[in-house]
Amino acid sequence: ARATATEGSQSAPLGALAHLLPPGIGDERCDLVAVVAELRPVLEDQTPAGPLVLLVDDLHLLDATSATIVSHIVDADPVFLVATVRSEAPLPAAVEALWHRARVRRVDLEDLDRAAVGTLLHLVLRGPVEAATVAEIWTASQGNVLLVRELVLGALDRVHLVEQRGVWRLVGPLVTTPRLRELIAARLGRLPPTTVDVLDMLAVWEPAGLATLEAIVGAAQLELLDRHGLLTVRIDGRRQEVRLAHPLYGEILRERMPGLT
Repeated sequence: ARATATEGSQSAPLGALAHLLPPGIGDERCDLVAVVAELRPVLEDQTPAGPLVLLVDDLHLLDATSATIVSHIVDADPVFLVATVRSEAPLPAAVEALWHRARVRRVDLEDLDRAAVGTLLHLVLRGPVEAATVAEIWTASQGNVLLVRELVLGALDRVHLVEQRGVWRLVGPLVTTPRLRELIAARLGRLPPTTVDVLDMLAVWEPAGLATLEAIVGAAQLELLDRHGLLTVRIDGRRQEVRLAHPLYGEILRERMPGLT
């Protein structure tokens, strides 16, 4: 079974799990103990050969009621939980408590290196990929799997990524997809307006010297962006250079700027 938590579903108790619950369970008159008591035999009847595998995408966005119920049914054994959580996201208390159970295994998914991106592209496209194409996709995505996915989909849609003589290669520029622009815009939209102004500045100026940038915008703004994973700082000799974490951020920021800006 699969559930996807969203910011919209957070406002409704059991919003993310409602489609998985039998009718009558989760009535607003029921307390959590009653819901878990009703749900457990239903789950056991549905999966006599073993626990139900439940995939919850963006577990950190579960409403408090759903998070508590998931925690209870994992402890009660009728569910084997596989869940994803964004690394920088704050966690509900019930979800954070899962981390501390000895039976829970946490796997941190880091950005892929160039070789791993090449392997991923080979598997997805079911054929070898030109080394220059792998390098271009890796450079644009910095190994972020979500960005790799959207770049490849956009290139396939525009027929910029084609198979020639059994090898996949780019024959046109990488382009962003509407979904990718929406995802990045949503992430940037949660930042204070003054912080977004700093990103706009970097989008047309990077790489910028750290000392110069601090003198213009202040250290606090840069530290906030750094905590959100939106900046990288590289030492080049005696100079510290600040860039946006992904080249795509700059492209999307520049696209939405007015011409005069």
